[in-house]
Amino acid sequence: MKMYAAPLLVHDDPGKDNDLPVSTNFLDGLRLNYGRLTTMEDRVGLKLAAEPKLLTGIDYTTIDKPLAVEPLSAAWDIENLSQIDSFIVFSVSQFAPGIELNSLESKTWILERFGFRPFEQASGTLRFSITMAPQNPTWTISLPSHQEIGPQTYSPIFAFTRAKMALQTTPFRSYRSAKSKTSKKK
Repeated sequence: MKMYAAPLLVHDDPGKDNDLPVSTNFLDGLRLNYGRLTTMEDRVGLKLAAEPKLLTGIDYTTIDKPLAVEPLSAAWDIENLSQIDSFIVFSVSQFAPGIELNSLESKTWILERFGFRPFEQASGTLRFSITMAPQNPTWTISLPSHQEIGPQTYSPIFAFTRAKMALQTTPFRSYRSAKSKTSKKK
């Protein structure tokens, strides 16, 4: 099995309504910390910004112990960095000579997409690194060609922590439903 990644061009999110008079920046930031499953319907609008690159390869016939969880990474030279907002990760499995399954082309396999905030730079080297630890997957997008720009790192644990901190610092009142008030009177 070989695992690949490829940068994706920015696409319109049909579930996002920009005409609302409220800011969803906080929620958008939380959402970026979760990989998104990409169904066949979602794949219609996806456009690769560059050729896929190999992240890792595993020969299951020779593995005799669990593999170490290490960061996997690849880099691309990109002409317009501001047009890229995510990476797609997929696998190609060879079951026997000539019998191969490419999950990017398969209608039955779901792919995972990892988003980030697009960079404003015109061009440069874009690096995608991912650690696929079962309890805490993390991915980082960086610009090695622009050392002055810090990397963006995402993880579901970051979203959980941000939401918990926001909840603790937000004043709110607790209300009981009318149903629970009437049940206490009996």
